Amino acid sequence: MSDVQCSVQGCERLTKALTFCSLHYQRFRKHGDPGPAELLVMMDHPDGCAVDGCDRPYRAGGYCYPHYKHARENGDPGPLGPLRPVAECSVDGCNKPSLARTFCKMHYRRFMETGDTGPAGSTRIMDHPDTCTLPGCDRPYVTMGYCYRHYERMHKKGDPGPVGSLLGGGYLSQEGYRIISVDGVKIKEHRHVVEQELGRQLEPFENVHHKNGDKADNRLENLELWCVHQPKGQRVADLVSFVADHYPEAVRAALAGKTQLALFIGAP
Repeated sequence: MSDVQCSVQGCERLTKALTFCSLHYQRFRKHGDPGPAELLVMMDHPDGCAVDGCDRPYRAGGYCYPHYKHARENGDPGPLGPLRPVAECSVDGCNKPSLARTFCKMHYRRFMETGDTGPAGSTRIMDHPDTCTLPGCDRPYVTMGYCYRHYERMHKKGDPGPVGSLLGGGYLSQEGYRIISVDGVKIKEHRHVVEQELGRQLEPFENVHHKNGDKADNRLENLELWCVHQPKGQRVADLVSFVADHYPEAVRAALAGKTQLALFIGAP
């Protein structure tokens, strides 16, 4: 505690804050005036705010709560009117103050639940569809007109995206490959992309190579199919038989004399 005497004339108590002792400091905070040195009874405070024209009830420091807070933060109580501009709801005909996303509380809640703010004056609960509103999606409705998957995309990226799985979704494995879920089964996205292009599942001995070395870049043009299987023995007949059995389209294309094979195998 300071050894400086209270600044109120006639008070011999030591200063605690703002040049006042504890008694006068408390009076100043509550009433805006430390009062005389000898008065120890509780001082009366006004019924209303000390700002001319303000009819809000008294709170502290001679002011209502908004003007008291403004005085503490800025050193003056501020103007009579609203201390901060309050924007109105963006729905036509609604003059309620904006809460979030330019909507008032009622319209913001409707928008989050149904994807539509509805009219200004309606107060009834709006119906929502049974399924996702994205054409072709039959998943159950969750909020904002979408199922959970498309609502998450809309919330994070501003676009619900296609009906099916979105390239670049899922998560990255420790090895750097992107893992996605297809029909409830977690698979590597680069293998799924190539399988969709070929129209069949990949064999265990087939491997998908990333041309640019980025394991998370699963664009079709960045992928090529490699065969890592080694047939038993080194006879040409075994090798030809293996290729003919597993890559008949490539064999037909080669026999037809095509330089660019129809099968997506990443050939130069």
